[in-house]
Amino acid sequence: MTGLPTIVALAVLNGVLVATSFASLSYSIDTRARAIIAEANLQQAERKWMACHESGVYTVGEDVYVAKVKKSALNVRQLPEVRGL
Repeated sequence: MTGLPTIVALAVLNGVLVATSFASLSYSIDTRARAIIAEANLQQAERKWMACHESGVYTVGEDVYVAKVKKSALNVRQLPEVRGL
């Protein structure tokens, strides 16, 4: 009967390892899904940014926006905070 406690302990340990493995796998899948969403958001932001610079079109959901670039009457002497951008 001395081997039975060892077998039970190993079975419990195996269960803990399986549970940890599943938790790790779930976390990995969740992390990858968040990375995909973050990449899509970044690409959308880059498209909007370029549309603003090129007087282009971009979308937000089902809506379409038209960006228009217009030269300002101001210059960098009047707005020192934009100097060097």
